Amino acid sequence: MKQILIGVIVALAGVFAAYYLNQKSADVRYDLSRPITLDNSNPKKVVIAQQIEIANSGNAVAQKLRIRIANQIKILSFIKDSQADKSEQFIDNLGATEIIYDKLRPLGRIKFSFSSETALGNSDIDMKFQDGVASSDLIIGNRLLNTIPQIIYWAAFAFFIYSGYAGLRQSLFSYKCTYAPVDAIKSSKPLFVKESAWLASLEDAASRLGKQKYFQRSEDQKICLRGTFSNYLTRNLLRICP
Repeated sequence: MKQILIGVIVALAGVFAAYYLNQKSADVRYDLSRPITLDNSNPKKVVIAQQIEIANSGNAVAQKLRIRIANQIKILSFIKDSQADKSEQFIDNLGATEIIYDKLRPLGRIKFSFSSETALGNSDIDMKFQDGVASSDLIIGNRLLNTIPQIIYWAAFAFFIYSGYAGLRQSLFSYKCTYAPVDAIKSSKPLFVKESAWLASLEDAASRLGKQKYFQRSEDQKICLRGTFSNYLTRNLLRICP
């Protein structure tokens, strides 16, 4: 009964974990390049250029992406994820530049370069979207590395599904060995059940048969001697067989 309970708990945990992992969400990350001086001919008005690259590493669309830069900037180039994407730029009441990007699809990217009179850092950028806040840890130049979160997501999803299903199969077979030992011995090894766990359950079924003296009937002797898994009979099973 303990094995059955553990199997059911594992199966339920797998189902809940799979449900949790299957929830869709956007994951927006960005990278701010180092500043490059474009013009320093006038020490009082140095022109500096930088670039921001933004990517959605999640599995859902990032809606209403808002990029606030704590300075007035001049956009030099803007590469959208799709030319059909909508965006707007304005200066707020505090003199900061704000860019609103309507939506960024999963694995979508945008990139824009700009100039300003002072070098900007991550502390000067506030980036949010409808369901969260962007992080400044985008890995530039390697799209595979930026898909690692999704790879981990699907690997974890598959693991929990497999663990839950395997645990459920083992618990059902343990139940069968407990309450229908003859049928359990007749059956072949269930899929996804480890051989060690399968043999342990068969030993339990065999011990129950021995205690209940089922082997007084000739057909049960045949089950033991000619079962589909006769090559895997353990010592306990052989000891019980006449």
